Amino acid sequence: MGRAFDQGAGRTAVLSGRLGWRHAWDDRAGDGRHAFAASPTPAFTVHGLPVTGDAVVAGLGLDLDLKDRLSLIVDWSAQLAPDLNANTLAATLNWRF
Repeated sequence: MGRAFDQGAGRTAVLSGRLGWRHAWDDRAGDGRHAFAASPTPAFTVHGLPVTGDAVVAGLGLDLDLKDRLSLIVDWSAQLAPDLNANTLAATLNWRF
């Protein structure tokens, strides 16, 4: 969902937001035992982060035209749960030539 704002001179700014809920079933441990099919070596374990059962996922973004061929995109995303709080912030500067 987003809302565009006119900045004048043919430039726009777009503000967007996201909100949702994520639910995971079954095995959420994050560890897995793997092996290559054609390899004689034994299986190996890959350790990962466990996945939380229920989390609110949210995001907020801004896409801003700075000049005719220059734009800035800023995006924040989060996963919020009783046993997990993860946030990311990303910025992208685009120059079209």
